[in-house]
Amino acid sequence: MSNSMIISTREKISFGLGDFASNLSWQTTMMFLAFYFTDIYGISAAAVGTIFLVSRMVDAVTDPVLGYITDRTKTRWGSYRPYILFMAIPFGIMSYIPYSAPTFADNHKEMFALFSYLILIIGFTAINIPYSSLGNVITSDNKSRVSMQGYRFSMTAAAGLLISLSVAPLAAYLGGDDVVKGYRGAMLVMGGIATVFFLICFMGVKERIKVSPDKELNIKSAIKSIFNNKPLLLLTVTMLLTNMMGAVKFGGAMYYVKHYLNQESMAYMFLGAMMLGGVFGALCAGKANQYLNKCHLYASCCFLQGIACLSVTFWSIDSSIYLFILSQFAFGFFFQMMLVPQFSLISDYVDEHSKKTGERYDGLAVSGCIFVMKTGGAIGGAIMGWILAMSGYNGTGENTDIAINTIGMLYGFYPTLLLFILTAVIYFLLPDFKGKAEKDGSLSPVTSN
Repeated sequence: MSNSMIISTREKISFGLGDFASNLSWQTTMMFLAFYFTDIYGISAAAVGTIFLVSRMVDAVTDPVLGYITDRTKTRWGSYRPYILFMAIPFGIMSYIPYSAPTFADNHKEMFALFSYLILIIGFTAINIPYSSLGNVITSDNKSRVSMQGYRFSMTAAAGLLISLSVAPLAAYLGGDDVVKGYRGAMLVMGGIATVFFLICFMGVKERIKVSPDKELNIKSAIKSIFNNKPLLLLTVTMLLTNMMGAVKFGGAMYYVKHYLNQESMAYMFLGAMMLGGVFGALCAGKANQYLNKCHLYASCCFLQGIACLSVTFWSIDSSIYLFILSQFAFGFFFQMMLVPQFSLISDYVDEHSKKTGERYDGLAVSGCIFVMKTGGAIGGAIMGWILAMSGYNGTGENTDIAINTIGMLYGFYPTLLLFILTAVIYFLLPDFKGKAEKDGSLSPVTSN
C-alpha cells in the first residue's frame, strides 16, 4: 500500500467536519422536525407521517441521477468536492426553510410543510451524496478508511450532541414566548455554522482515487450493474432496517421524554447522553475493528443497541433515572460505532465489484445506499406518525393512557425487534472481503460468514 494513501489526522478531521455540517440540519430534522410540525406548528401526526413518506418519491429520482452525474463530473477539484463548495451556502438556507413558518402559509400548513421538507431533502441530496461518495476516493488503505469513517461519525454524534443541548435553549432565548420565531432563529444559526464547516471540509481533503472505470456506463447499465452487486444490495437492506429503527428512536425521543416520562425539562440531558455516547462509539470503532471484522462488528453493534432499547422497558424513570441515562448513552455509543463498518462496507463492495468487472460507480452506489437509508427513515417516520394517530395522539392537548403507552412501545419494543432481526441478517448473510484492519494497515483477504 502506497504511503500516499495513508492520510493525516488533519485530513480525517476535515472530512469528518463535512458530516458535522450535514447533521446540524439532518439530525435536527430527525430529532425535532416531526415534534415541531405536530406540537408547535400544529399539523396532525398522520399528516406528518404521510409527508415523510411522500418525500421519498422525489428521492427515488434525484438520488440515483445525482449519483450518476457526480461519477461523471471532472473538474480541477475532482469529481465530488466541487458539489460541497457550491452547495455549502444554499444548503444552509434550505435547512432553515421548514422552520420558517411564513404567515401566508397559515391556511395551508400541511402543503407548506410538504414543500419545505422537499426543498430540504433535495438540498441534502445535492451535498450529502457527493460528500459520502468522497469517502470512497480519499484513500484505499483499509486502516485509514476505517479510521476516517470513525472520525466522520464521531463528528456526526458531536453535531447531535450540539443539537440536543442547544437547539431548544437557543430557540427559547431567541424567541421568548414565540416558539416558532425561536426555532426560526435557531435554524438560521445552525445553517450558518453548517456552511462554514462544509467549506472547511472542501479545503481540507483530497481525492486520490480517480473515478475512471474501464467500462463506461450509461445510467441504465450502471443501475443494472449495481443490481448485479449482490453484497451491496444486501447491505442496502440492512441500511433500510437500521434507518426504520433510527427514525423512531431519534424522532420519538422528544415524544417519549415529554409525554411518557413527563420530563420535558430534562430532554437535553437524555438526548445529550445519547449523542455523547455516539462520539465515543465512533472513535472506538477503529480499535474494535482490529479484533472483529466489519460484518461481525456491525452485527454486534446492532445486538447491543437492541439490548439498550429493551432495557428502558424494565425500570421506572422515577426510581432509576441514572440507569435510563446510561441506556441512552449505550444506545448512542453502539449506534454510531455501527455506522463506521456500515459505510466502510460500501467502499469495500464497490472495490471488489470493480476488480471483477472493471465497472466503478462510487457516486451511484452511495446515492443508492443513501436513498435506501432515507426511505427507511421515511417509512419509520410514517409508521410512527400513523401509529400515534391511531392511538389518538394530540400534539397540542391532553393525551389518553393508550396514546402514552403507544409512545412507550414505539420507543422500546419496536426498535428492539428490528435490531435483533438485523443482527441475524448481518452475522449470517453479509460477506466481508477485507476483514479486520491490521495494525500495519494491511488487508486480511477473508470471507467472514
